[in-house]
Amino acid sequence: TNRNDAIYTREELLVDSESGKPKQLPWEDWREGEDLNTSGWLRATSPNGDASYEGQIAWSGDLGYGIREAEIGQSDTKTPEEDQ
Repeated sequence: TNRNDAIYTREELLVDSESGKPKQLPWEDWREGEDLNTSGWLRATSPNGDASYEGQIAWSGDLGYGIREAEIGQSDTKTPEEDQ
């Protein structure tokens, strides 16, 4: 390989203008449904355990996915079975 092979081009890095999703490059392993919980722009901001932040969305919206639900708080009484 050479240096040029290791550098992403602008075209490779831009998201698809219709779907809002990143472009899949030939060497990337994308498994069906994996992006639903882990898309690229989940930017969590830690409230350091402060319970007053429960239920607040702590990340920005993501083109192609929208705004994600807030994470479960410390006092959530749901069990994993109830979420399904």
